[in-house]
Amino acid sequence: MITTINEIDFNIETQINNENETKNLFITPNPSGVEKFQAASQILDTISLEILWSKHSYGIAQRTDLFTDVYKKFEEISSNCSGIDDYIKMNALFCDMFLKFGTIIEDFAGMCSAFREFSIHGTSISEYFLAYSDPIGFYNSIVSGNSRNIKQIFRLPQAKLNLNKIFVNISDEERDVIWKGIQNSSQMIFELYTIISQSIVRKTPDSVTYYDFYNKVKHGFAPIFPFALPIEISLEGVPLERSNEDILQKYFFETVMIVHDKLKGQRTPNEQIKYDSLKLASPAHTWESINLEQATTMLDIVKDIDLLYKHLVKTYLSFSQGNKKLSILIRPDLLTKEEEELIYRIITNDSFYR
Repeated sequence: MITTINEIDFNIETQINNENETKNLFITPNPSGVEKFQAASQILDTISLEILWSKHSYGIAQRTDLFTDVYKKFEEISSNCSGIDDYIKMNALFCDMFLKFGTIIEDFAGMCSAFREFSIHGTSISEYFLAYSDPIGFYNSIVSGNSRNIKQIFRLPQAKLNLNKIFVNISDEERDVIWKGIQNSSQMIFELYTIISQSIVRKTPDSVTYYDFYNKVKHGFAPIFPFALPIEISLEGVPLERSNEDILQKYFFETVMIVHDKLKGQRTPNEQIKYDSLKLASPAHTWESINLEQATTMLDIVKDIDLLYKHLVKTYLSFSQGNKKLSILIRPDLLTKEEEELIYRIITNDSFYR
């Protein structure tokens, strides 16, 4: 029997236990997807498929929506900030965005790396993803300029000649246009990855990082409000024309102080010994400006990741379901309308595939 709860269909089979007056329920959510899921599980292991299926249906959009909700609240308060309570709320909201942003950055890096390993070696996506721990290494590898990595992740042909193994009955001209679309797609993806990477890579040894969110959560993110502490702070080189009130406003209320353990590479030799031998932290203070511009930058990057992530998961789910069609992201300004229409006409038509 089909029962619908919260707009989701469930197939329920009931077995009555007359002896103890109970029942056994055999429940299958989304029964219309059973056949597709079972077929896809022949290509991907079940756990990998569970992860991708869930991310495609709700997970990616949910995380983007949550970040957007926090951003909108931050935007609302920042446009009409009227006292200490509002500044404390902005502080908390900014830190919440910071942590949500970090989880999105790491999640995306881990899944991209897992996709690449699956494409190259057939490695289980779930096993690789769940053990992944080097997001900064991933983003650095992407911005090194190797388009091969991007094509491996997005299941794109590595060379024009590879198109001969995919398509039949296309002319040399059509092949050239398809290859142009693939190259432009790779370039667009590379540009988006570059924007993401430039936003998270440390510029100076003591700057805060968007990744490594576990470190921040563990040690307490933004636990200190410097305006509440009776500790003298020395500011040098302040321009004479700046009023003291302006300095107080910017330094104490429109920034957030983050106290966190220094990362590897930031510690002195003695601090590293203390960390290795005693597992003791070397506290570091980092100031981050709380402003709408920086929050908007994070939101823009989240939207870029949302675009790439949804396309990636859709690509791999389609592949797992036996769909071998080429899937590319096209930015309209990189191709003429005629070229774009030709590409879609061919890559969406089964008759052109071997």
